[in-house]
Order: sequence, then C-alpha cells, then structure tokens
Amino acid sequence: MSAPTYVEYGGFTNGPGPWVADHAVVYAFVLQADHSALAALVTSVLTTPSAGATEYHALGSHVVVTFGQMDVRSSQPPFDQRGYVAELHTAIWAFTLGWAAGGLPHLAAFIPAIFVSNPLSLTGGREVIGYNKNFGWVGLPDPATLDVFSLDAFGGDYSPTTQAARFPLLSFSRVATGPPAQPEALGGLDAALELVQPTLFGDAVDPSLGGSLDDAAFGELFGASLRQVFLRQFRSPTAGLGASQQQIVETVTSFPNPSVELLNEPFDFTIQQVDSHPLMTETGLAAQQVPFALRITVGFTQDMGTIVWEA
Repeated sequence: MSAPTYVEYGGFTNGPGPWVADHAVVYAFVLQADHSALAALVTSVLTTPSAGATEYHALGSHVVVTFGQMDVRSSQPPFDQRGYVAELHTAIWAFTLGWAAGGLPHLAAFIPAIFVSNPLSLTGGREVIGYNKNFGWVGLPDPATLDVFSLDAFGGDYSPTTQAARFPLLSFSRVATGPPAQPEALGGLDAALELVQPTLFGDAVDPSLGGSLDDAAFGELFGASLRQVFLRQFRSPTAGLGASQQQIVETVTSFPNPSVELLNEPFDFTIQQVDSHPLMTETGLAAQQVPFALRITVGFTQDMGTIVWEA
C-alpha cells in the first residue's frame, strides 16, 4: 500500500529528503564512555522495541562528540527552492553492529542525543528520519582562539514544583592559556581515521565474529559514506505511555573529499547529570581530558531513509 500524501498546511516545519549540507565545519572529540552503559542503551532503543526482529550491539567503550555549523537544505523539488537553515549542532555518536531478521550484519552509527538551535532542524530531524533531537544553545569558539565549546540545554531535575529552564550541560575548554596550536592538515580522511581508530575502536568487539573490529570493518563504517540508524517514534495520543508509530530507520550520508585538520592540544571536558538529559547514566560519559580534536570541513548529502523494521 502506498503512503498517504503529506498534507502541506500552516507554517513550514519540515522538508523531505534527500538533504544537502554545504559549508559544514565540524569539530570532533573522542571520549571515553562505558561499554556496559552503551550496550544497554543500544539494546533498549534499537533491539527491544522490535522484539528481536532487529538486533544491534554497541561497539567499544568510546563515543565521539561533535560540534558543528552547516547550511542545510532539501534537494527535493519544490522544497529545493525554499532556501536553507544555518544549523548549529552538538551530537553524541556511538557505533553499532546490527542486522534485521534475515539480513547480513553491518556497521551503523547511532546518535543517542543531538542538540540543534533552530525549530526547522529540530522538528524536521525528529519527524522525518527519527533523530533524537533536542533544542540547545550551541556555543562555538572564535576560530582564532578555539577556547571553549559549550552546550546549554532546556530541562532540569524532576520534581512537581520544578520549572524547566536553560542550564549548562557540557563543554570543552582548552587546557593551555597561551595562543592556540595551529591546526595541522592531515593527509585526508584515511590519515584522520588512522589517528582515531586505536582509541575509538581499540577495544571494540564484533559480536558476529567474536573478535576485534578489523581495519576493513572500520573502513566500511568511515569510508566516503556513513550509515546511521534511528528509532523513529511518536507518542500515542490515546495511551500516554504507548507509541502510535515505531520504526527502525537507516540512512546513508555521503561526504566526498573532506578536509581534516588536527588540533593537537588537550581540552578539558565537563558534563553534568540532569534528570531531563541523563547522558552520564546512558553513555557512561564523565569529566575527562581529551588529548586532541579534529576539525572537518566538508559538504555532504543525506539520503532518504530505509525502514528496516516497523511495528
């Protein structure tokens, strides 16, 4: 049965894919997390809803946190004539091995939390593909100083008398007080991956093989394209604890010829545990120092989603 036609009315709140991002500048930090916490989160979000029709396993005990700015637009006519949004984001990336019933295992990135600073990115990302997007105040530093990356969120600790409000959630701050290290150009994406692989996946185990994640598998995950997986869901209007729709959705993002630079100096990472955003519990993240960051300049295209399971 074909899908019903989307009814366009009222304010413009989302646009269809494929989506194109121009002039993207993304800063990436590799952080120690906790494998047990990541495994429990991936299972509860991507395996349990389908009662095992899909199965995903967390890989390793690290995540990547990104801060970025990009111009995003739909490439689907007539929406390709409606301009673009300048999207600021902060995202947490975990990595999985997954498969649907009868399918082959494959690698996919999973974003348990992403924060954006405009309503089109927020509603479109949640409704169309299933990004777990929250509204956030993303603070990017002056490129000349690269001193503080910050994220404020909206929420707080729970109680009957607590009003949700803006609060600082996490940040990266340069440890050194002098002039920042000059970004060092790396020899393309391969050189960047060679740098981060031992940290990001040094302890990753492939559950289907019972062994380590090898170079070929790592290349599959981080080639010229990246597969992502989402739980797309909507709360039921009649049963508040139920969902009116649940789908496991995968997409592929293509990013040819990125420019990658190394920021070879340490940053202090801080995060706080808040009831409304329990990132420390869900991922195992804690305050720590990271030895370097990457700056990635790229344009990319995100394809339409593929539904791999539907309730």
